[in-house]
Amino acid sequence: QPGTQQLADAVAEAVREHETIILSNHGVLTFHRSTPHVLTRAASFEMSCRIIVMARMANIPLNHLSAELVEALRSAGGYRRA
Repeated sequence: QPGTQQLADAVAEAVREHETIILSNHGVLTFHRSTPHVLTRAASFEMSCRIIVMARMANIPLNHLSAELVEALRSAGGYRRA
């Protein structure tokens, strides 16, 4: 629910583990101490969205990362809060 305590609590919980959060019907929030890092994250997210939309429009199948690969990337230092 927009503007509810439940939404605020969910965002507060999510920012503990993620630098970028997608809010349904609201948009994207990006957090970091460094403004350049926030801008880079936001631009990367937008580019990823454009690639996904273009691939779908062209009927190009998308491959999803396995949970194991995502965890390996996190463990190696990627996709984690700095």
